[in-house]
Amino acid sequence: MTSVCKFPIGTAFLSIVFAAMPAIAQLTVSGNVPASSGGTYTLPVTISAHATPTSEVGGWEVYFGNTSYYSSTTGLGGNLDVSLSNVPPGTYKVTVTAYQSGTGTPTSYVAQNVTVVSNPLPTPPSGWSNPTYPNLQNPSNDPGKWTACTSNIGTPPCAGGTPQSGASSNLTQKVASPSLSGSSTAEYSASNDDNYNTMYYQHLGCPSGGCEAVGNMIDDLWFFPAPSPSNGFQQLEFDPDLYDTNGYEYQGSVACDMNGTDSGTWKVWSMVGGWISTSRSCTIAPQQWHHIQWNVTYDTSGSGCPNNVPCYTYETLVFDGVTVFSDLGWSYNATKPLGTATVNVQQQVDNFKTNSVANTVYYDNYNLWVW
Repeated sequence: MTSVCKFPIGTAFLSIVFAAMPAIAQLTVSGNVPASSGGTYTLPVTISAHATPTSEVGGWEVYFGNTSYYSSTTGLGGNLDVSLSNVPPGTYKVTVTAYQSGTGTPTSYVAQNVTVVSNPLPTPPSGWSNPTYPNLQNPSNDPGKWTACTSNIGTPPCAGGTPQSGASSNLTQKVASPSLSGSSTAEYSASNDDNYNTMYYQHLGCPSGGCEAVGNMIDDLWFFPAPSPSNGFQQLEFDPDLYDTNGYEYQGSVACDMNGTDSGTWKVWSMVGGWISTSRSCTIAPQQWHHIQWNVTYDTSGSGCPNNVPCYTYETLVFDGVTVFSDLGWSYNATKPLGTATVNVQQQVDNFKTNSVANTVYYDNYNLWVW
């Protein structure tokens, strides 16, 4: 758009043409991680934000407090997704700033009370380089045998859910893709029109010192969910369990409820009360790798337990580098099914009640520390 102004000069007119500057859209910045309300995050800290219009983004800056820990002179297509390992542990206001191309005008997303920790999980006595049971996705590292426990077995079914004809489960090792190590394990579960659950477990035996001496476990694994259809999962469950020589069973299970009563939250298992929601939010994106780590403690003497009955306690859960809970301290009594003394790991796929579900979850870098 242009305008013309004419000024008389004697008998002539001087014409000055004004050209309107093109409009520049105001940047809008939204953040994903960390949450605007803050929370506890484990190094490396993921910073994720989006700015629109994407064509106007000319650069980024990330501040923890008053110190910049990341800077980019390109717009990155309007999407910032970086992992920072150089932030000292502490509590900060985090400011994610996008700069407008040409003008350098900043627009920011702010998250308050963001706590950064190096690792909320305890360090095993042998260190992180020597898991007690390493690479359980690899057949050559399995001290036991992966065994199916599906909802067609037992009364009631051992994995819960609804027994149904035509449902099927299998576990395949040495899968080249998707894989992180070059050889993952795939757990497959197909069902018809109602809840059907598939669990595979492996008894690992007792570590040196015996099962009564176990006080801590850290389960640490990566998994890749491939639901079919996209809402095919009701829940994904993960367990480090203990059976002691006195017949007590301790199931330190955690689960992400995706389509159930407590949908969108992490849950923990009580041997007496069943699943209990922690109210901590849970989202598991399909078709990508996720990293889950959690610490459960065990008191086989019962001296520090409710009613002086042996118990287990949920301490810390870290998911994709973000601390879901730390020092939770929820304790539940073990029960006595009279099983064989052993350490056990298991993972369970709970199918959503929809037609023609055919879900697969891949597992890799599957490590268990016991001490």
